[in-house]
Amino acid sequence: MRPEDVATPHEPLSPRHPPLPLELASAGHIQLGENATVLNLSVNSRPASLDDWDRFVPAIQRYRLKGIMELKATVRGNVDRASSPQIQGVLVFKNASAQPPD
Repeated sequence: MRPEDVATPHEPLSPRHPPLPLELASAGHIQLGENATVLNLSVNSRPASLDDWDRFVPAIQRYRLKGIMELKATVRGNVDRASSPQIQGVLVFKNASAQPPD
């Protein structure tokens, strides 16, 4: 890995990848095994503005998103050739709005 590929908080990986306007925190366990890896994680975000997401998903730029979003999710289960973990979560929007394209 090259030093320029390592991001620090609020610093992009490269000019092609601006920083995501979303701070995530995770907690839990990852058990590495010879045949499978077992995940038991929770992933939560801080409230984040929807205003800048069109930089990451250009297709939504026309909708002029506004408001706040917050994510709470869990990732549990085996990761191996035959299975993948279950991901369950809730995405909460507060004072959110979108406008149809002109």
